[in-house]
Amino acid sequence: MATFQMNYLSMKLGMQTNFTAILPDGPKGEKHKVLWLLHSDTGDDSELLKYTRILRYAERMNMAVVMPCGYNTMYSEDPFGQKFTELFTHEQRVICQNYFPISSRPEDNYIGGISLGAYGALKAALMNPELYSAAVIIDGGFGTDMKNGFLARICSNAEEEGLIAPYMLDDATDENIELYDAAVERVKSTDNPLKLFWAWGSENDVTREYSRTGAQALKELGFDVSDKEYEGYGRNWDFWDTALRDAVETWLPAHSHERGN
Repeated sequence: MATFQMNYLSMKLGMQTNFTAILPDGPKGEKHKVLWLLHSDTGDDSELLKYTRILRYAERMNMAVVMPCGYNTMYSEDPFGQKFTELFTHEQRVICQNYFPISSRPEDNYIGGISLGAYGALKAALMNPELYSAAVIIDGGFGTDMKNGFLARICSNAEEEGLIAPYMLDDATDENIELYDAAVERVKSTDNPLKLFWAWGSENDVTREYSRTGAQALKELGFDVSDKEYEGYGRNWDFWDTALRDAVETWLPAHSHERGN
């Protein structure tokens, strides 16, 4: 396995930015499956390498992992400025496919995240049906009012901990806050159906209920959701690493097998 941190001038942000990639070894010409993995509200593209065993999990599964930097902006889009979802759904996707031996096929591309990164991953998966076949949502939420529900609770928790709260770009439109309509449309996609791994800890008093109700709401809409409440775990790295291991080493391989890959 090899790890890279790439710095480049982003056209989607109008500034220099980073992303970190994990790449497996393999014969020339082999195209690897890839997990696009988004960090939490206090993190950056190095966070998951520091605090989880994602490199080890990726190595065991012979899978590439790309970790963008979201700059604590709720992975939001400004119609007149920076676009933090298109950053990884389009710009970095093209860069990585040009530089690295990763597959462009939607069935080989997965998106995931923890906490606020779970929100960004769900948003990307629902609004880009042609890109990803599976999403890993760890401590994420979903509902008809994300701005005043799940996202507001994450901001409130950050403030309680003495941190600068994540922020939505001032000119971000409602379409990039409200995911419900996107989910209604996404579930209709028969060419590339989306499967979801959804996990939360039983002791997570911050976003546990948003995780429970969000997973149930997506099931009711018709999505294939594998959801699990991890007994005795809170909102911390011990839980996030455990859930990430289960998703990468057990759930994603089963998903790929079902698709015949």
